[in-house]
Parts: sequence; C-alpha cells; structure tokens
Amino acid sequence: MRVQIQMPSILFCVCLMLVGSGTAHSDRGERLVIAKAVCVQGPHVVLGDLATAFGTESTVFLEHFASLKVADAPVRQGGKMILTADRIEAALARAAALPGNLEMPSQVHIQQGGRVIPGSAIRAQVTAFLQQAFAVTDAEVRIREYRLPDYLFVPDPKGHLAMESSRTMQPGRVSFRINVVDAGGQVIRRIAVSAFVDVWVTVPCAARPLRRGTVIEPQAVRFERKNLAYVRGSVWNGRGGPWRVKRPMGIGEVMYAKHIELLPTVSKGSRVSLVFDGPTIRLEVPAQALEEGGLGSSILVRNLQSNKQVLALIQDKDTVVVH
Repeated sequence: MRVQIQMPSILFCVCLMLVGSGTAHSDRGERLVIAKAVCVQGPHVVLGDLATAFGTESTVFLEHFASLKVADAPVRQGGKMILTADRIEAALARAAALPGNLEMPSQVHIQQGGRVIPGSAIRAQVTAFLQQAFAVTDAEVRIREYRLPDYLFVPDPKGHLAMESSRTMQPGRVSFRINVVDAGGQVIRRIAVSAFVDVWVTVPCAARPLRRGTVIEPQAVRFERKNLAYVRGSVWNGRGGPWRVKRPMGIGEVMYAKHIELLPTVSKGSRVSLVFDGPTIRLEVPAQALEEGGLGSSILVRNLQSNKQVLALIQDKDTVVVH
C-alpha cells in the first residue's frame, strides 16, 4: 500500500533559479515516488537511492537533495535492512518543502550491493516462460492471476532469475519455482509462485445428441474453441476408426478419448467362420460370436456344429482362429 502525503508546493530558492520560474505552483503531476526495494553502494542510504522524480520541479528537487542521508546502510555485501516511512519522512523534514506529492510504501527493503529485479521484470520473465511451456500449434495462451513477489534481490550485478518446474504443467493454475542464481550459477534462493494459464484450442464436440453405441460419422462432429484449463482429460484426436460413443453425449460436449472406442470388428451375435489351425490340419466350421471385439483380440464363440464354446482370436470381420 502506498501512502500519499500532501506537501506545500513552495519551491526553495535553488529550484526557483534552476526552473526559471518566479511563481511557485502545485502541479498534480509533480511527485516523488519511493521504491519498495533498492540496492545501495556505500555506507549510507541516500534519497537518490530511494526516490524517482516525476515533473520538472520534482526532478530539480531530487537532483539537489539526492545525497541527503536517510540512514546508515548495511555494512556487509548482501546485507539487508528495512526502512520505515517514518524514518524517510524524518530525513525529508531536513530538506526544503517538496514541490508536489510524496508516494511512499509503509516500508522500504534495502540491500547492500547486488541489484533488485522489480515486479514488472519478474512478471515479464514468468510470462515468457509460460508462453514457451504452453506453445501449441493453433493455441491461444492467456496468463492471469499471477502470484509473484513484488521484487527480488540478486546478490551481484550478474545474478539472474531462472524458472523451474518439477512436474509437467497443465493448463489452469500452475505452480513452479523462481530460482535466484548468483554470478557463479549457484541457486541461493527458491521462491514458490503460480499463475493461471488459459489455453484456447479447437477441439471436436458433439454436433447433436449422441446415444451410447452411436457410430461417429462426420456430421456428428463439430469443432469449437475450448479452454483446456477447464477440459478434464485427453481430447479424442479422431484418427483411425471407425469409432463409436461409449456413453451418451449432449450437443457441444467435448469428445474425450475415454468416451470414444473403436467400432468392434466382430459384433456380439454375428456369424463368423471358426478356423482350427493346427500343425498338420486346418478345419473351418460356422460359429456365432458371444462377445464383441476388435481386430487381434480374443472373444468367446460357439461352434454351431458341436455347440461348444471356445476362445478364438479375431482375424478379420468374418473369421476367428483357434491355434
């Protein structure tokens, strides 16, 4: 949360000369913005480390008071501290009146050395990582509901961030880690983060109500854009066939692979030739399928001559074989 403090807009004499204006005035755009996190180089935290100026008069003010000491900095490299808004206000009280507003968080995090990566840069890197992870032909990827840190410190100027996921990411809420890596490639910190990924693709859907066992013909299928974040399961790819529906489906319902099956090569009750294929003899008799099955599967059939049941392998739609 940022605190806005209204300050008088009377310019001190140095600013007056630099700006070249004889009349002081308040401009709504004039302001100093204090960062949430900064890195310092040296023994002191000064105003120039903390603030960014917006507006001509505020810029002149900051140039003049950039070296204003706010606090002692951490001594060791990588050392951290927190500055409260009260301490920053107390330091500013020693300067001239601000020409505009002061926007300041309730506390500022300070690190000695290194660099700070702002939230906007973290978000951009996360976006690129997720866009690449979900790159699919014809897919439209949208990322929302980021849960990321506002900033991250790296220990040295050449330090960087690396994204890492321990599992295969699926559309929807995805969790992964941001690793803070030093110049030597050593991971010094891991942060758990997440975002919600929408992946819009074209998928097959039922063009009309389909009953269980319906053979899928081209006119029974239509293609719609669906968000895979809300698609639960593998989508039927339509390859091969012929196919039929394993359970009833409504109009517009996504056709999942688990709800589609190959049309059986041999149907229950159909007449087939039962072939006994031995080393020295081959016999062929009429039979009736007691089960349905696909090519290469074994089903129970009845020998119509002996009325005995045997297990036979489906060779084609008209033939089953016993070895």
